[in-house]
Amino acid sequence: MHPISDKIPLDQAALIEPLSVGHHAYVRSGAKAGDVALVGGAGPIGLLLAAVLKAKGIKVIITELSKARKDKARESGVADYILDPSEVDVVEEVKKLTNGEGVDVAFECTSVNKVLDTMVEACRPTAKVVIVSIWSHPATINVHSVVMKELDVRGTIAYCNDHAETIKLVEEGKINLEPFITQRIKLDELVSEGFERLIHNNESAVKIIVNPNL
Repeated sequence: MHPISDKIPLDQAALIEPLSVGHHAYVRSGAKAGDVALVGGAGPIGLLLAAVLKAKGIKVIITELSKARKDKARESGVADYILDPSEVDVVEEVKKLTNGEGVDVAFECTSVNKVLDTMVEACRPTAKVVIVSIWSHPATINVHSVVMKELDVRGTIAYCNDHAETIKLVEEGKINLEPFITQRIKLDELVSEGFERLIHNNESAVKIIVNPNL
């Protein structure tokens, strides 16, 4: 049990669980204030992870194809820079933003091999690559780059003793969860407006709140 104060509205409290996933990925990375992080993918977990990183004083670069997700990253203020891999060479742009060095830590949040490749190539020597997404298929990785740059590749799953610190970040106003609630629906709209949207049009959805009192 993790008590939540009245400072956090009930609908925002529903996002503490996925936010804790992002917090655990941050903990696994060992990132610290002043570091530069690259987040591959601005889906729900990628965005909430970016929110945690910003709250911890880390500069955030997000790479994302979807216009809706790029817009959400921009509106929520969780990214210092947003790069579209269909428009720019992400690795080259990252090098420009980091004085030619690369990022201190990269988070793969898509289950897309090309994104994983980008995370590896965008890292500076001795950086960390954290694989956040759950892959349903085998992936390949450029082991030569991992070895030559002495990269640490780490997995992360769910959370472990992260809720208390996550709640504290929200209660102290360091993370605003309201921008991540993209829709509020009635209970009888659960299928038509909830599941259907998540299945067929999920690019713009971060968190859909079901409120029986609407």
